[in-house]
Amino acid sequence: MFRLKNRMRKIVVLALLFLLLPIAEMALIDVVSIKTSSIVQANPEDSHTIRILANGTIKPDTPNIWTNYSTYVLLGDLKVQAGIDEPAIIVERDNIVFDGNGYKLEGIDSYGSTGILIWNRKNVIIKNMEITKFYMGIRILDSSEISLIGNRITKNHRHGIYLECSESNLTDNSIIENYIAGNKEGSGIYAIGHEIYDPVPELLIPKGTRIIGNTIKGNDGGIFMERSANNNISLNRIDGNYNGVDLSYVNNTILTRNSIGGNTYGAVIMTSYDNGIIGNDITENNNVGIWLAGTLNISIRKTT
Repeated sequence: MFRLKNRMRKIVVLALLFLLLPIAEMALIDVVSIKTSSIVQANPEDSHTIRILANGTIKPDTPNIWTNYSTYVLLGDLKVQAGIDEPAIIVERDNIVFDGNGYKLEGIDSYGSTGILIWNRKNVIIKNMEITKFYMGIRILDSSEISLIGNRITKNHRHGIYLECSESNLTDNSIIENYIAGNKEGSGIYAIGHEIYDPVPELLIPKGTRIIGNTIKGNDGGIFMERSANNNISLNRIDGNYNGVDLSYVNNTILTRNSIGGNTYGAVIMTSYDNGIIGNDITENNNVGIWLAGTLNISIRKTT
């Protein structure tokens, strides 16, 4: 009798499990579908700046960004309603990689807004991301060893990539194999240093910037640099801008193996010295190929 009762209990338990299994499966499917949906869909109503904090966490928590605190990966398009003078994403942590994974960071064309702001940071890589519809695509301030690799930076209102020294030097940054186009009223790449007078006169300049293998087209200006030194501008395709390359107070910089055509002015170099223009194709610009003013010790070789 005891064995029969046990056997009956097992039969009842198995029957209940059999009945409940489809319900459990449906619940599991719902949970998975909700989770997947929250990852792959954008957050079009999110109007808050996303911060990658110094401790590695993301504030506010954003399901479209996965992280292990050294690598950050976009898992879907991200639309951020960044307002006037507001960045969509601020990086406050050093030594990280932010991989766009082919997805898009999109703004709403607000005046002064920025796609990604990197300020006083070191060793940050931004790659494989499309950044569009901000006032500026990426702003890099007072930072070193920043690398922008393989991004599409398009249709921003002013500059695609903006680098500035405001409080300390900007050194050893790399802009490699990006597509930078259609930034309406600024340059594809804009880098500027400043003179400061407190407590003593000092010139803060971007140094050692590498601009290599980019396509820069259809912007108001191509590459603009003012007060800068020790740069490498090579293997870029620069076409359909007003000025292809515009350098002022720029020293010890080499332009080599670039294709610069279809601009109003190909290369404009003013008040600069110890620069080289070597092995470039500067042809079919609408006004002037190379314009030099107030320059010293400029070497032009193997350039058509």
